[in-house]
Amino acid sequence: MNKQLFILMMILVLSSAFVVAGFTTVTDLGSSGDYKVAYNQGVINKGWNLLPTEVGAWGFSSETSESTFQSLKAFFIYLPLNQKYISILGGFMGNDQALLEKNKPYLESGAGWYYFDKQVQLSYTVENGGGMPKLYRGWNLLSISPSMSNDMEDFPKGNCEVTSFFMWDSQGQKWISWKDLGSNVDKALGELSDPDGIGAGVAIKVKDTCQLGTASGDIGTPPVIPN
Repeated sequence: MNKQLFILMMILVLSSAFVVAGFTTVTDLGSSGDYKVAYNQGVINKGWNLLPTEVGAWGFSSETSESTFQSLKAFFIYLPLNQKYISILGGFMGNDQALLEKNKPYLESGAGWYYFDKQVQLSYTVENGGGMPKLYRGWNLLSISPSMSNDMEDFPKGNCEVTSFFMWDSQGQKWISWKDLGSNVDKALGELSDPDGIGAGVAIKVKDTCQLGTASGDIGTPPVIPN
């Protein structure tokens, strides 16, 4: 197993329960199609948190305080093309910025690891509800956007074959496996179609590079003209 991927899987441990309800408060910002996603009190905990990055559709809102950023002690993004982490705080090392650019198509709705030294408040804006992401084969870290929740009934997977799925419990500092939820992948992903799951960070593994959600390639061609 790739060393970095091994580290990804060993950082955290599995548990047996997770409550999505009440994770975030979502506000429609009107004609722009954008949303504000505010994490409810007690969600952003001391330690590691799996949260949206600013690489794609998500960005910190103007309401995020300076004290929140002062409490941020580490910020890592996982690059699925390279199966490695890069540190964002303190500037890029070596060719990390070039690697980040190459991975951008898979980071539009990506999640990253934030380490806070205390419990904080945090809110984001997300452009047009965020898109249906493209996933690279293997592991991807993903933030559940408003459009994923609104447009997915039973979380259709497009042309993705999901082989594994975990959610992160920041309070317990541990992974929650779909197996621990007592369900299959489809049912576990379906839980995230509820609006209360918006903003949740997940680790999702797919068999091959694919498009999550209802992809145009699944529609096929129009019927042939009759003879």
